[in-house]
Parts: sequence; C-alpha cells; structure tokens
Amino acid sequence: MTKPSKPPANPTLHHIAEALGISRTTVSEILSGSDRYSDAKRTQVLDMATTMNYRPNRSAQIVRKGRSNLIGVVHHGGQLQVAHERAYYLGHYISETGYDLLLADITWYQKNPVSMVNYMIDSRVEGIVFSGPSAIDSPENMQLLDRMEKANIPVVFISSESVKGIPTINSDFADGFYQLTKHLISNGRRRLTLLLSGHPESAWHGVHRWRGFTKAIEEAGGEVRPPLAVNEYLKAWTGDSLQGEVVYSHADIGSRFSPFDTPQYIMEQLLDRGFSSDALVASNDDWAASAISVCIRRGIDVPGELAVTGFDNSNIAKLSPVQITTASQQSDHACRLGIDLLMKRMNGAKETTNSILIPCPIIIRESSGSNLKSRSRHSTKKHLRSAP
Repeated sequence: MTKPSKPPANPTLHHIAEALGISRTTVSEILSGSDRYSDAKRTQVLDMATTMNYRPNRSAQIVRKGRSNLIGVVHHGGQLQVAHERAYYLGHYISETGYDLLLADITWYQKNPVSMVNYMIDSRVEGIVFSGPSAIDSPENMQLLDRMEKANIPVVFISSESVKGIPTINSDFADGFYQLTKHLISNGRRRLTLLLSGHPESAWHGVHRWRGFTKAIEEAGGEVRPPLAVNEYLKAWTGDSLQGEVVYSHADIGSRFSPFDTPQYIMEQLLDRGFSSDALVASNDDWAASAISVCIRRGIDVPGELAVTGFDNSNIAKLSPVQITTASQQSDHACRLGIDLLMKRMNGAKETTNSILIPCPIIIRESSGSNLKSRSRHSTKKHLRSAP
C-alpha cells in the first residue's frame, strides 16, 4: 500500500485503488456498501477514502445508476414561523428516507420558481416538494409541471393551492377559523372582525379563512358584511344582533424583515376610524400579537373589551403579554404525510387523491376570555387621544 504524501485535490476511485494497490472495482463495491469483502479490507478502503477526503461524483453516479438520490424542495420561507417549521420537518423526514436534499427558497429567486425548478430537473432530482405558496399560477410556470411530468418526476404540494393531478397536503384553514369564530361566539361576542393582509379572494388561504369565519356566524343566525379595505373603514355597528365583518389591507409598512410593522399600522388605522368590535379574528399569531400590542398602548382591555385570536400556534402566541388563543397547522404531521406520499409516488404508486386536509385543533388561551366588558365608555376620541 502506498499512502500518498499529499491527497489529490479531487480524489477518485482510481486514486484510492492506486494508493492501496487494489482494483478500482473493489474500491467501488466497498464504498457502495457491498458486504462480500472482509472487515479488514473494508476498513482499509474506508480509512483511505477518509484520508483523501473522497466525495462521490454525483454526475458519474447518475450515469452509472440512472438515479441522483436527490429530492428537491421548492420552499417559500416568508416571515412566519410556520414556514420555517415546514423547512425543518421536510429536511428531517427526507433525511430519514436516505435521500439527499436539494433546497431552493423562492425568496432567493424573487418569488419566481422557473429557474430553480429547471435547475432541479437538470440535476435529475427524483421527486419535488413545493412547500408554501408555489407561484405556479401563470401559463409559463404551469409549463414546469408539464416538464416535470414528462421527466417522470413526481410532485407533491404542501400548504399550497391545489393543482389538478398533483397531491396537495393542506391545513384545514376553513375549519380552523370556523372553530375559532364559533368559540368567540360561545363566549358572548356579537361583533366580530376578520382581519386579513389582503382581499380574501386574492389568495387561496384567504378564501378559506373567510369561509370558516362566515360559516360560524351564519350558523349562529348572524350575517357577515362584504370585505372592506382598511382605508374604506367608516361603518359603525348597528343594533345588538350577531354581526361579522371582513377587513383587509394591502399596506406594506416598515421593514420587510419585521412581520409586526404592517399589522400594528393597520390596527392603529382601524381604531382611528372608529373600530368598535368585541372580537378580532386575526389572520395569524403575528397579526394577533400586533393588535394586542396596539390595544395595550391605547388602554383597551384584552380580552375584556376586545377578544383576539390568532392562527399557527407560533411562539409569539405564548410570549404575548396576553397569551393568544390560536390553532395549530400541525406542520410535523403535514410534512411527514407529504414525504410519505412523495416516496410512494417515486416508487411507482399512482396517487389519485388531489387534496388532503390536516385538522387544525384550536388552543384556547387568555386572549379569547369570556369576561366581556362594555366598550360604550371607550369612545373613538379616547382612542385618538391615547395614540402615541
């Protein structure tokens, strides 16, 4: 055996074989996991590979084996904790399969998945997971799905709008918001506001939030007004009947790295315009925490005067000065199910299910308490005077 004084910059199977004085085939079979050699011979080859810092040539493996051992993940990170949970659990469950991960975040590509998906296809990934809003909604991007199908690359969507023919794993937003709204009504709340970052019809998950909110109120005999932008918010509640409203904004205030600037600004605007609901159903926990922060600054009792709920069960829901009632998307379960489904498709199974919904159990905390107080003595003028 000849141990090289200085390992080559890019060691190959030939270099290891030459250093040990054995055949390249023997080295290849041992590094591929063959058990037909003695423990001593295997140890000898593995030690030399480590000494030389040998790394397999993936391109050569693809040519030789016809497979890359790669699973691609097209991830939409965003600012919410739930997105980072999906990234963690997808990486965890992919590693358990023995496959390697090729990850690309839509944020890095200016929300355009075309170039990153083309790279994944060129890298011969054996399956792709789209995690979060995938932006495959234009004719150009839809062509990517055709290309993946022609390349025989199975695809699964997680937390994304459903596309015909592709299995999609989604949290049941509609039922989650239905249960949260129903909980607030059972606590005596009669004037409920659903607060969203955009018009509910501008995103698939917004539609489902709106649908669940509306269902709970209408089932209880109330009615829900059509969606209204924050800058149009001038309406006042009338009567004591059960009523709901949907308020949205396209505002993007402050740093893109802070998820709290925009919802705080929106809550300030609502209060300045006469907001007098007794329950706020926020789009997510970050927005709920932001609303609570503004209310505390303005002297509004949460939950006494205003009950607040969030969504996602993120850490901020427990760290808020008033712990937030919320619902869990069960990211762990969704990602495990998604990878199991992808593996089945990669192994040749024809999955006919187009959409699977994961329940969103609600977690009841202080912010939705039933100790309802009258807000009649808290006029809009007081809110204006209390504004920083």
